[in-house]
Amino acid sequence: AGGVVVVAASVHADPPPPALSIEVVEAKIEEVEAATEIGAETRAKVVETYRKAASALQAAQSWQAAAARFAREREEAPAETRARKRELEQKANLPVVPGGNEAGPLAELEAVLFQEEANRAGHEAKLAELETQIADETERPAAIRRRLAEARQSLAETETEVEPAGSQSTVTRESEPRQWLRAAQREALLAEIRALDEELLSQPARFERLTAERDLQTLELERSTSRLRDLEAMVIERRRIESERAEADAAAAIRDVEGMPPAVRALAEGNAELTREIAELTRNLEKASGMRSEEHTSELQSRPHIS
Repeated sequence: AGGVVVVAASVHADPPPPALSIEVVEAKIEEVEAATEIGAETRAKVVETYRKAASALQAAQSWQAAAARFAREREEAPAETRARKRELEQKANLPVVPGGNEAGPLAELEAVLFQEEANRAGHEAKLAELETQIADETERPAAIRRRLAEARQSLAETETEVEPAGSQSTVTRESEPRQWLRAAQREALLAEIRALDEELLSQPARFERLTAERDLQTLELERSTSRLRDLEAMVIERRRIESERAEADAAAAIRDVEGMPPAVRALAEGNAELTREIAELTRNLEKASGMRSEEHTSELQSRPHIS
């Protein structure tokens, strides 16, 4: 009868576009959501299927970007590796200068020490990150090959389900989104396979670049540790000198107040006692700093040596 809409009934509709796009699928979603003649339950199922198709197309775009990135890295990584090796060779031959003015104010020397401690922590963090990446990359080729086998199997299964572009077969409200979903999934699988192939091809060059970066960071850490050790020694020596000077001044102050009122002598003696406590604290800091330097040296010795 005229005017009667049969939901999910067979109709002759245009076939899915030869090349799906996210924009095309999103437009179709809007169209279905606005179709009041479709029952709510059917409309929800159709929209969900179209959304899955859009997600598959988004995944395909991400894989395409990854493939382009890996291809670019395969070309660029060798030159970057050579640059890092040159930098390593140059820095290995440079003398290690602690920085800071040994004769300058103690506060300035301490500021240089604190900055070098922060630098060393940064080198440690970067080196740990690189070592993690190297460990991951060591396992990655086997994982890629496993996933490639799975993706190619899924693609073979999908190929038998995807209706050829340009087909004039009859579709329904519910069969069309399924066809689009299968086509989008096929596109995503093809893009993933290409990205995995590119990742596998670029892996040797990227791995060599990572090891070169690791070697450079190891050298930076060694040099920072050496600077830190020298700076700590300089600061400790300056603190010791100033502490001894303060103790001598306090002793002189006690001699100067001999014969003066008890309150004055008590104040001088209190200052002298405080000075002695500071001197003892300085000696304890010196011991702690020596232990920390030994720990840093032991940690570096446990790492692979960079020649």
